Amino acid sequence: MWALIPIANLFLLLKLAGKPMWWFVLMLIPIVNFVIIILLWMGICEQLGKPGWWGIMIALVPVANLVFFLMLVFGQTTYTPKAAAA
Repeated sequence: MWALIPIANLFLLLKLAGKPMWWFVLMLIPIVNFVIIILLWMGICEQLGKPGWWGIMIALVPVANLVFFLMLVFGQTTYTPKAAAA
């Protein structure tokens, strides 16, 4: 349900990546949000047992992001949650 609400899905992504919730404020700052989104996707990929560079591909490369995202979603991965830093 959180994924369907435009702003709330960012909180869901932060939780999945194991990042602190105050990073949401950094996503509101222009230019900084690009860096945060890359780090966010890298964190999600690492939580799912994939290398961190997949997050860079998902965040930056137009055609590859679809391929890597589908491999991340439909691949055989196990989510291993880590505690978020305070």
